[in-house]
Amino acid sequence: MVLAVADDRASTAQLEALFTEQREAEWAEVLGDCGKYEVELAGEVAKGKLTLADMRAHPIFRLALHEHRLARHRSQTRRETRSR
Repeated sequence: MVLAVADDRASTAQLEALFTEQREAEWAEVLGDCGKYEVELAGEVAKGKLTLADMRAHPIFRLALHEHRLARHRSQTRRETRSR
């Protein structure tokens, strides 16, 4: 897929829509596997082996961190747009 790069609202909206569509597809996949992830994490907790590194490697944590960063970026972009 090729997108034209332009500094206009239509291009920005198209890019945001494509990005959002992909993230929602990823979230749907992760949410579908939540039960499996919960069992996996509970097993690590029961063994006393759950570490911060384990959590950071976990798909749910990675996607949540990604979503947090994306929300922060969107907020910053909105502020910059309003100040122009």
